Formats: sequence, structure tokens, C-alpha cells
Amino acid sequence: MQWVNDITMEHKHKISAKILVVEDDPAIREFLIRALTGAGYLASGAENGCAALEKIADQRPDLIVTDANMPVMNGFEFCRLLRADDDFKDIPLLFCTACSPQELQKYGIKADAFISKPVEISELCRAIKAFL
Repeated sequence: MQWVNDITMEHKHKISAKILVVEDDPAIREFLIRALTGAGYLASGAENGCAALEKIADQRPDLIVTDANMPVMNGFEFCRLLRADDDFKDIPLLFCTACSPQELQKYGIKADAFISKPVEISELCRAIKAFL
């Protein structure tokens, strides 16, 4: 975990932006939450798009990181619903997924950024910084 500590020390100056991580794999979700928290963000998680919509209704995040392939409500439907809602359509949305950018485009996904899995935390932090 030393490399996570090195990266997070580099990003400690961040303001405490609220980031929601939408990921069905509990290990990946917790890893991303810990890494983002270590980088100075207020990170929380949801296991699918449906759970994410409930969380967003309670507390609006400053940015969302989501997977595409999830049970109950996948990232495609979650993105579509988020972008259709006037209250939430301006929240930056980053896809962190094994899907290709072409596949996301095929579904008409209007994400702000695309990060391939396996994710590099430094790349994710750079993308987040660009949108906050």
C-alpha cells in the first residue's frame, strides 16, 4: 500500500470535495473510497445506480465515479437518469470501467471522462482534479 500513500500525499492539498463511488464489487469500491479519502476527498460508495440515486437525493456529491456493468441498475441507465434530471445533470460523471469508450458512445453515454480498469489511482486523481 506504499504506492497509495505516495499518491495520496501528493494530493493532500485538495479541498474536501464529496465524491460518490458507484461500484458493485465491494473490494474495488472500498479500495477507491480509501484511496480518495487518503487523497483528501470525502468519498462514499453505492453498490449500483439505484442505490446511488438514493444517496444523491440525500446528499449531492461534487463528482461521481461509476462502473458500467452492475446489477439492479447499471451505469448506463444511471447516467441516463442522472443527465435527465435538472437537479443533478451538471454533476461531473467519470466512468471507471472495463467497457471501451466506443461501447459507452454506442449507448449514448454522456460522461465527462472515461478511465479504464484496472484503474491507476494517480490517473483517477488527475481526472477528478480536472473537474473540481
